[in-house]
Amino acid sequence: MDDTAYVGMPLGLYGLETLLMAGLVLKAAGFLARDEVWLRGLVFAGILFDAVYVALIVGPALPYGAALALLGALGLLVVLAFLRERTTFALPARQKRLYAAFRTLTPGQFRRINRIADYRQTVEETRIILEGDEVSKLFYIEGFRFLVVKGDQQAEAKGPGFAGEIAFLTGNAASASVVLPPGTPFVAWQTDDLKALMRRNAGLNNALIARFTRDLAGKVAQSIPMPRPAAPPRPPVPPRPGRLN
Repeated sequence: MDDTAYVGMPLGLYGLETLLMAGLVLKAAGFLARDEVWLRGLVFAGILFDAVYVALIVGPALPYGAALALLGALGLLVVLAFLRERTTFALPARQKRLYAAFRTLTPGQFRRINRIADYRQTVEETRIILEGDEVSKLFYIEGFRFLVVKGDQQAEAKGPGFAGEIAFLTGNAASASVVLPPGTPFVAWQTDDLKALMRRNAGLNNALIARFTRDLAGKVAQSIPMPRPAAPPRPPVPPRPGRLN
């Protein structure tokens, strides 16, 4: 095509070449990027420049334009998917606070467990775990205090924190009861649902086990033994009789 073909076009010859080169540079930079979000985003931007260039050169061309539009839409969807996987974008404030408690999870992994989370708040004193019973749920208590009851002894525990994670990891019955005061927000997951999700995703499985292990280690380091009732005094031991010569 000679230069006269560009007469009357909005950008002229050099403007069109700039669009073409800009698209090429963006796509090349995208393929050189290591981060998947940057790769997809730069390639998507390069495709947009190509689409504008073709539209200005040959006018509306349905097959080629449709192909570019499809590629651009796919690129945009992948970028949005990666953003959801890497960021907490569009999460409500309460869910962002919960994500901060799962420090070993990526935002994408957290979104997976968040889909099966049940957000609640107590209206009266509520026992969520009963000592000796099978634990069918994992809890994250968002309140700042709750009671741990073992036998006839009880102690006030500080939140926020997990409850039921030992039973979740071991499959054993609850070693203590957990009672929440009125107005305590908490989150619950069905144990079977969460374990099924972990079986399907090895990365999520490793991240959750690492998180619960850290939580248990912290609880052991900061734990204060519950007071035990005083033992009854032992009867005096009678003196041994001396040997007879």
